[in-house]
Amino acid sequence: MDFLEILPKSIETKKGWPWDEETDPAIYTVYKNFPKISIITPSYNQGAYIEETIRSILLQNYPNLEYVIIDGGSTDNTIEIIKKYEPWITYWVSEKDKGQSDAINKGFEKCSGEIFNWLNSDDYYTAGSLFKVAEFFMENENTDVLAGRSTIFGINNRISEATPVFKNLSATISASRINQPATFFRLNIFKSLAPLDISMHYVMDLHVWLKYLVRNGIDRVHRIDNILVNFREHELSKTIASEMEFYKEKYFLLNNLQRKIEDNLHQEKDFFDGIIIPGHRTEDILTGINDCFLFWLRHFCKDKKNEIANILIEFINPKKLNLKSKIEYFYIKSIYKVNKLT
Repeated sequence: MDFLEILPKSIETKKGWPWDEETDPAIYTVYKNFPKISIITPSYNQGAYIEETIRSILLQNYPNLEYVIIDGGSTDNTIEIIKKYEPWITYWVSEKDKGQSDAINKGFEKCSGEIFNWLNSDDYYTAGSLFKVAEFFMENENTDVLAGRSTIFGINNRISEATPVFKNLSATISASRINQPATFFRLNIFKSLAPLDISMHYVMDLHVWLKYLVRNGIDRVHRIDNILVNFREHELSKTIASEMEFYKEKYFLLNNLQRKIEDNLHQEKDFFDGIIIPGHRTEDILTGINDCFLFWLRHFCKDKKNEIANILIEFINPKKLNLKSKIEYFYIKSIYKVNKLT
């Protein structure tokens, strides 16, 4: 279907993708059947951006699309825009929720596809991205997760590499990063990791990624060089407006996993309760977590971000560091104590 001919015109007269350009429907004739792709857009008061998000999904012209929008009760023009595209949206609702994780969980209940991801209402896909994702999954049945690249724009324009996957699990855990908008899961795999924890507001995507890694390792994760998403940075973005809260949630999440492995302690909030971690992976996971902590400890000490640095000092288990890193850790710790930077 040629959506450009039937979709309503944008509120503003804009040029280029996805305003007056579309993915050529002819590219889909190369295969007979395409897997259903389920996309969720969680939204709240993003009327300035959501139309671009919606059009970038519909103008993929993907032949087997399931598109769900869960809005948290927006009070701006978001609902007006959603209603404009309602005939081409599989399901949408606008009602008060408990945050982004809750919205995604609600949307996930409506999904029935084979491939899954969510796309926030201030980001948008690149032309042909869903074709590239589907093609890879179709041609590589041993793939659980496919990670592409992103263009980050708005404040500091740059290319974000695909979700880091290195030669071993330890190094991958050490990176502890997921380029979520450009990382697609088989829906049945994501279902085994769901639901998202609604108490998490910043790194719910990392939580899912860590659960996948500790259960399954890295063998069925693949990366492609294609840029699949345009990721928008703006002053109200959570990663910009709440940077320190983002880091805190990330490090408490990693330490929670570490404590579960080391002590099997049931803390007040155990983000990994019930997860079964294969014994042969535990040392790699612990090494990766502590390498991650030390890397960021260096960074925050240099920038004199004392609150975060002191959290990391307490979280690091030096027994899981190599000799060189262990010496560095104790040196940093002694400097903090001597200079009373807290």
